[in-house]
Amino acid sequence: MLCNGAGLYQTVSDLSFYAHGKLLLTSEYFVMDGARAIALPTKLGQKMYVRSYHSDKPDLKWISLTSLDEPWMSATFDLNNLETKDSE
Repeated sequence: MLCNGAGLYQTVSDLSFYAHGKLLLTSEYFVMDGARAIALPTKLGQKMYVRSYHSDKPDLKWISLTSLDEPWMSATFDLNNLETKDSE
């Protein structure tokens, strides 16, 4: 169990996802409107880790990290009314 001072939480699941990047040789917005594109795969990509907890507060905590694992953005969202509670 983990405790953050506001109450006890129990981990339900830990998931991780990875997606390779792509280099588009045309504008992404043109492609969304139906234009043809040439895309090249890149070695770099993005990772996402998801951890869920049992809690009486339906919040979403989002933390974005640089390639050096340093946080560059974080925010907490209240999922009841889809509003931002705090952000950095």
